[in-house]
Amino acid sequence: MWNFPFCLGALDGKHVDFEAPKSVGLFYYNYKGRNSVVLLGLVDADYKFLYGDVGVNGRVSDGGVFRESSLRKGIDRNFLNCPEDYFLSNRFHIQQM
Repeated sequence: MWNFPFCLGALDGKHVDFEAPKSVGLFYYNYKGRNSVVLLGLVDADYKFLYGDVGVNGRVSDGGVFRESSLRKGIDRNFLNCPEDYFLSNRFHIQQM
């Protein structure tokens, strides 16, 4: 990404509201008081989607969706060929997740 070497992209989650069937109870009920699923997206500097995950119930936070995502597993197992962590200076250190 522009001026951010080794940056994979920008990652964020968005609640997609829907009318849930009564049979699911509060499973999709989120903190906003609505039923939703979470769309987690990773985009590059040109606004192109590099990764998407949709369908986790709205009760789960963005961090919780990421923690269980295939993207996180790919980073943890180095399937994405991310560079090793290294010292930028004595004050800062980049660590892998």
